[in-house]
Amino acid sequence: MVKFSQHKLTLYQVQIIHHQSLYLEHLPFVIKEKYKVTEGLSELEKELFIDTSLAWELGEIEMVGYVGLFHLWEKYSKDFLSTLFNKKFSEWPRLPRMIYPKKVEKHLSNFGINISEDILETIIEANTVVNAYKHGEEAIEKLEEDYPAYFGVAGNPDSFYIPSGKLEKLFDATLNFWKEVESQVELNFNFNYA
Repeated sequence: MVKFSQHKLTLYQVQIIHHQSLYLEHLPFVIKEKYKVTEGLSELEKELFIDTSLAWELGEIEMVGYVGLFHLWEKYSKDFLSTLFNKKFSEWPRLPRMIYPKKVEKHLSNFGINISEDILETIIEANTVVNAYKHGEEAIEKLEEDYPAYFGVAGNPDSFYIPSGKLEKLFDATLNFWKEVESQVELNFNFNYA
């Protein structure tokens, strides 16, 4: 069985929980508070400026939270596997061409660590979303083909957004990913041990 630091696995999970608190509770609260002052505005001004701006800002927070969370998972999975391989990312054993979450799954399975299919599917979906966000064009087309729910208007790449509940689902998947890993390794409680 693989031996790994309890301290590092706890850190991975705590960072996800902090990220969740920031993007689902604190930032949306602050944004909503900002728009509560509508004194002196007409109904049209409220609709055009307040409602539209509020919806846009909350949508941007969800997008940034989603992208950031996937990159947090990616960073920690590289850290975890680099420690197991005792090699930096560029020196990991080569695998056939596949998306990064599948590479992680393959490498983990070689160490006897298995991840639930529903968790992996959510992380693969997030990988597709993040690629669309970062790269646009072909990645947007792939996202719309594979996951059309991320578009408010079919065929309109400008309507790309994070649907309700998707950010929460990704938080659950990334947190449960590390809980599953933790349940399949021998924990070392020495803070100096990787």
